[in-house]
Amino acid sequence: VNIPDITTDAATLALWVALGAGVFAVLAEGWHSRRTRRVARLAFGPLGQARVWTRIAPPIRVLALSAMAWGLLTLFFIRPRVASYDKIPEGGYRHLVIAWDVSPSMQLDDGGFDSGKQKKRTRAQRGAKVLLSLFERIALDQVRISIVAFFTGAKPVVVDTHDLNVVKNILDDLPLDMAF
Repeated sequence: VNIPDITTDAATLALWVALGAGVFAVLAEGWHSRRTRRVARLAFGPLGQARVWTRIAPPIRVLALSAMAWGLLTLFFIRPRVASYDKIPEGGYRHLVIAWDVSPSMQLDDGGFDSGKQKKRTRAQRGAKVLLSLFERIALDQVRISIVAFFTGAKPVVVDTHDLNVVKNILDDLPLDMAF
């Protein structure tokens, strides 16, 4: 597994920056509390007190600011992982050929129930969902995908692509039956 790492010095620096941001946030919250105490009757009514649930907001803001400072500094020092599409993997690329049926029967809505949209799915939508779940589990940087659409004959739609967005566009109701 190629997980980005952060050096010990950078991690220590991130913790110190988070601690410093927390200290400044505590000072700012104290200053804000002192200023609002002066105008409490105008801001909160005759009792001069804010609601009970608003008293947890300052500690949450301090924690959030500290966590944000730590996270941003950590992200700054982590080495990025980049996709290397130019580099051919050892043993060459694997090729995935998808034969995609674009006949009118694929537009029948007997592909199961889509709980998100509260309606039935077409066969094409169900097939696209199955293929997209497959793409989440394979190493796409080592695979080249080709799609061949068929209806009365077979026509190549895309050959040896590594771009998943192109494949998603083809699978998501692109009217390929018009090509036949």
